[in-house]
Amino acid sequence: KLRFRMYRCIYCLKEKAEALFNKEHVIPQAFGKFGSSTPTLLNCVCKECNDYFAKVLDPVFSRDTYEGLARHAFGIKSKEARPQQRVQLRLPDTDEYGDLRNTRIWLDGTQNGITMHTQVGFLNKLTGVREFFIDTEVMTFKRIPENLSEEKPFVVGPSQAEHDRMVKLLLDKRLLKKYEVKEWFTGAHLPKTTKPVIAGIVDQMVKRAIAKVAMNFVAKYVGVDQVLSAKWNRTRRFIRYGKGELKARASNRPFWGDERDNIRIGSSKHPDAIYSIRVQNHELGIMVVLEFSHIFLHELLMVEGERLDPVVEIAYAFIPGQEPLVGKKFKVD
Repeated sequence: KLRFRMYRCIYCLKEKAEALFNKEHVIPQAFGKFGSSTPTLLNCVCKECNDYFAKVLDPVFSRDTYEGLARHAFGIKSKEARPQQRVQLRLPDTDEYGDLRNTRIWLDGTQNGITMHTQVGFLNKLTGVREFFIDTEVMTFKRIPENLSEEKPFVVGPSQAEHDRMVKLLLDKRLLKKYEVKEWFTGAHLPKTTKPVIAGIVDQMVKRAIAKVAMNFVAKYVGVDQVLSAKWNRTRRFIRYGKGELKARASNRPFWGDERDNIRIGSSKHPDAIYSIRVQNHELGIMVVLEFSHIFLHELLMVEGERLDPVVEIAYAFIPGQEPLVGKKFKVD
């Protein structure tokens, strides 16, 4: 008789044959590789869960967060072009951009370039500032909001066809009686130094995606037995199925404390190309702290009311193209 070696998935907890598992990257591949020691998990995450993460959670973190946008500055490109949904980008409200100030844009990760949304701008009657709405928002309009003027609307699109499509949408929905056609704009002539204004949200999907990286990290560097224990079930259900909630907060405090400016780690060409993760004991339980590209410090309470052996409190710095750097907590007398 043939016997198949069985493994238990750390997310669904189902026991499956080895052939039903594949390699899971601790940090999504979209953020780069880390020398010969790119951290991965073998026979820990089943294909079913891995496929779900690849389709649902990983794209959210890598394409639709501040951290995901920052990786493009390091020359890391996406495989497909897809407008951001949770992160809004706009051109700065400065004279340099003329009529295009405040227009909505998105980052095409395949080219690491800015692309214009198909949109229309209306002047705010109170502020005198033009507010822009993309096509999917206009589709929900029954009428133009009362605080906006119907006079001199400004349509912008990445192509003549897209420009005309927005004009047709406005006329078909009777939001406008007529529209004086103007030039369309592609964004191709924007300065290469353009720094968009960014606003976004950290919703449950983003938290789940970040928590998955955190749990992967614990499985890799503390041990699979740790995350397979029942005390991780609440976190497991939150990540895999979106059930329940996980206590977390984001701040702009530095990962490396007051010493960050004195620590010489990171790429000389891209000093912010660094992803820092640590697992530690907190007064409330086991906490994982992540900071990608010096943007936000994400603190996630993974397990409440439990503690790790202090020996396994550990931190790593991951720099694309370089071997991971390990840091351990020690006491200074």
